[in-house]
Amino acid sequence: DPRGARAIHLSAQAFLLPSLIDEAEATMRAIDPGALGPETEPIERMLAGIVLQKRGDTTRALGAFEEARALAEAVSDRLVTARCLYGAAECEKLLGRFDAAREHYEAAGVLFGGIGELAHEARVLTGLSDLEGRGGRFERALTLAHQSHAILERLGVRPSIAVLMNGVGDLLRKLGRLDEAEASYRDALQEFTALGSGDGTFVRLNLGLVQLARDDLVGADETLAEVERELALSRRDTYVRIVRAIRLASAAHAGAWDRFDGFVDDASGLLLEGGVIDPDVAWALERATREAFAQQMPARAEKVGALAVEQFRRLGDLVSAERVEAKLAARLSG
Repeated sequence: DPRGARAIHLSAQAFLLPSLIDEAEATMRAIDPGALGPETEPIERMLAGIVLQKRGDTTRALGAFEEARALAEAVSDRLVTARCLYGAAECEKLLGRFDAAREHYEAAGVLFGGIGELAHEARVLTGLSDLEGRGGRFERALTLAHQSHAILERLGVRPSIAVLMNGVGDLLRKLGRLDEAEASYRDALQEFTALGSGDGTFVRLNLGLVQLARDDLVGADETLAEVERELALSRRDTYVRIVRAIRLASAAHAGAWDRFDGFVDDASGLLLEGGVIDPDVAWALERATREAFAQQMPARAEKVGALAVEQFRRLGDLVSAERVEAKLAARLSG
């Protein structure tokens, strides 16, 4: 019965909202494939994409969103089409394909606007804000974030407000306004906690980045080790590797070289196998390079520095890539 399949889809979406991924997957497994009609099949593929995205399997998630979008367009389902465009934009952004991400965000925004989906329009603004931030255009990013926040506050959409406040924290952190960033992260964490959402884990990751920016390497590692455990329990393996890459500076500071070398392998795999391109990973790798040099470990510093350079290059941040290369050359030649 297609109506039964749609009811199960609604249940799965209820679990996905607070990132209860295992429960969502279990619910979706209850769907009889034979019950999927032309109207429910695109929803099933879209939800599969969201699950893959939350697991950190970005490339497969993108494929699922593209498949779902084609199915939705075939039955003229504009809402699902727009949601798939938005999901694809999020994936393209994580893969470092920013022009494609912008194109998908803007197309999604047009569709959401055409059907009066203000909450989703605000999410598009949040996504574009993050994209501007990744390009180093922080003031423009904050303007878009404030526009999104005004819409979401008016509608009272608490989950999206939590996501936005986490994003604003990212922007403030990259502007060096660490106290304001921490406050924004804590507002986001309070919202996620009230919602019972597993996404609070990512806010704690960002609080660890604030500690790292303050050179509190011991405190940062305590925070990030707990985040890593939470992510491992929810089987978000890609994100576990991201956290380990960020923990490199703390491992070097502690002289924990076996742990450091294992984290380097994770960082290498992120870039070479998983295709993860992330400005926070690039920044953390540069920070780890400095710490390894400070601990008189030039070979390890060179290895991590090369990964930082590659991350910056794939982000299109050639200034930062050349800065790290120059520092490596100066330190290694000396």
